[in-house]
Amino acid sequence: MREARLCIRSGKRWRLVSSSRHALPIVPNHLDRQFASDRANRHWGSDMTYVRTAQRWRYLTAVLDLYSRAVLGWTMHHRMQQPLVHACSGDGLARRQPKK
Repeated sequence: MREARLCIRSGKRWRLVSSSRHALPIVPNHLDRQFASDRANRHWGSDMTYVRTAQRWRYLTAVLDLYSRAVLGWTMHHRMQQPLVHACSGDGLARRQPKK
C-alpha cells in the first residue's frame, strides 16, 4: 500500500449527540413498552433520529398512531430542538383531531 501510495479512508468516530444526564423533568412512561392499541387515536408514539442528506445531517421526528401504525406527522430540521417535536405533534393533531 505504501509503494502504491494507498491509504485507508476511515469514517468519523461515533459521538454522543444527546445525554439523559440532566435535571429536566422526565415524562412518565405510561405505555410500559406495550405498543399495541385497541382503537385509533388512543395511543400515539413518537421518536427522533438523524438522517444524512446531501446537504447535512438532519433530525427527523415522526408521530405514529399505535393502532393503525399510520404516520400522523413528521418534521425535519438541522437542529434538535423542542419546536421540532411540537410541530410534528401539531401535524398529527390537525390530521386526526382526536376527542378529549
